[in-house]
Amino acid sequence: MLLVALVWGTSYGVSKQALAYYPVLGFLAVRFVCTFLLLLPALWVARPVERRNAIGAGLPLGGLLLAIMLCETFGVAHTKAANAAFLISLCIVLTPFAEWWLLQRKPGGTALVCASVSLLGAALLGGGPGARLGFGNALMLAAAVLRAVIVCLTSRMMWKRPAPALALTAVQTGVVGFGCLALVLVMPGTLPPLPTAPPFWIAAAYLALGCAGCFSRVPCPRPAETRPGPIPRGARWRGRLPAKCAASARPA
Repeated sequence: MLLVALVWGTSYGVSKQALAYYPVLGFLAVRFVCTFLLLLPALWVARPVERRNAIGAGLPLGGLLLAIMLCETFGVAHTKAANAAFLISLCIVLTPFAEWWLLQRKPGGTALVCASVSLLGAALLGGGPGARLGFGNALMLAAAVLRAVIVCLTSRMMWKRPAPALALTAVQTGVVGFGCLALVLVMPGTLPPLPTAPPFWIAAAYLALGCAGCFSRVPCPRPAETRPGPIPRGARWRGRLPAKCAASARPA
């Protein structure tokens, strides 16, 4: 899980550098189609019932992940990478409230107090009540809310339709990658030719391989483990990403 936090934490700085060479939709398509191809064998070798479960849950969850990635990537293009990582980490604080809403699991008093204090601290660090949120920061905040929602929905759907984590992730990344290509086709204008600059392809390879590599180290969920429950320890590790991103990102 420390590796997951490291990859996701540094991904915002890496993405911001890649966006200097290619538009958001094109970059997301390259990144997630490559990840989908890397994870496709896991979907192929899954048992038929697991494959059906992965597709049934992965399509709607992939649509939600597409919305998250659009908010995140457009957001990081319009704000500092360190700001983006800090704001997206608020999903850890928002998850207990999403659990309460979607899973009917009311958080304990301590959790509510800690979450409220964390949100207050985030507001103060953001400049207080009179601060302007800004377009990029607003998108990152929306992504944080959606990430809290997708954590709870994944827990609920995997409880009903258990599937291997890699197979589920293959479907989700395919929805994001090909969804971005579909958006390119329906939106006005066309994408420029793929860049030839090595930094772009290094960034795309790092994100694609890092995503696939991290998920390969996450145990595949078993039915008894997918029952909706409290925030897992992995979520707390992913909450460490702001410091890692701030350390790796150049000032924007």
